Amino acid sequence: MIKAGGNWVVGERFFDREAELAALAERVRAGTHTLLTAQRRMGKTSLVRELLERLKANGEVEGVFVDLEACRTAEDAIAEIALRAGVTGGWRDWLRPMANRDVELGGGLNLLGQDVNLRAKIRAGVDAGNWQHRGDQILKKLAGKLEAEKVVLAIDELPILLNRLLKGNDQRVTPEGKQAADEFLAWLRKARSTKAGSS
Repeated sequence: MIKAGGNWVVGERFFDREAELAALAERVRAGTHTLLTAQRRMGKTSLVRELLERLKANGEVEGVFVDLEACRTAEDAIAEIALRAGVTGGWRDWLRPMANRDVELGGGLNLLGQDVNLRAKIRAGVDAGNWQHRGDQILKKLAGKLEAEKVVLAIDELPILLNRLLKGNDQRVTPEGKQAADEFLAWLRKARSTKAGSS
């Protein structure tokens, strides 16, 4: 089967990266948190997506792939993680408390309708005062999804989000931007250490 989307390839179109796949798969099996870095357009996204596909096909993990490229704030990132985790994990109903029920989208759209509508409602329920708590809820749900199942959360384009947090709309690093980036990274570090034993 050939799958492709965005700027990545998987399946038959993915080739010649077996050594990298083996090394990453070993890290996942060991429960090691991993940061994968390289220049843009080197195939990091394809590598991670292919890894998740293969591990899932082998029944080893449930993979949740989150792309933060469109996110501008920590709140956006948490909403995207919630959406991807809920859709991938098959527990869209669990997302109901995350969504802001006061948000009306044209045509009386169902909360569990199209992703774009669900994303908007979830995002409306995540704000500056609760994004860390909401993020913790999501990660706790992922960690406890199935005790026997390992869940891998793969976050793509984190540097783009951090750059936006640092610089905001003016493209200048500000004290507020530094604080926002520091808070998001601190939350990720805390979440990573709190969830030790799960990937």
